[in-house]
Amino acid sequence: PLNISKYKFIHQINYNWDFANNDWVISDTTNFFYSDFNPTSIEKEVVTIHNFLIYPNPSSDKISVDLGEVIGVGGVADLSIYDILGNEIMTIPNYTNKTEIDVNNIPIGSYTIQIQTPTGSISQRLLVNR
Repeated sequence: PLNISKYKFIHQINYNWDFANNDWVISDTTNFFYSDFNPTSIEKEVVTIHNFLIYPNPSSDKISVDLGEVIGVGGVADLSIYDILGNEIMTIPNYTNKTEIDVNNIPIGSYTIQIQTPTGSISQRLLVNR
């Protein structure tokens, strides 16, 4: 397992301009850890943390969360949704890949979906609109 305490975390977000909505939209995100604790080393050790996809996002009805390589084939993870204040809105223990999640009862707003696996956690933003 990865010893997170000796690594630095970088979350990169790439945006594209959406001409139809006249606004910026997230096109891609990348999470990775790196270590530079060996002052004699020229190369940095890079450990990629795979992303997951939320679609459709923004959503008004149901979403699917594609965990991809986050959990591997046949794996499960705990999925939680938090509001902007950090309050837990919903938790789905043992979430399996691409299961639909109903967001009809969640008020309009910005939320964070967090995926917790035995090796760590990653999160992304979800927008709920009507």
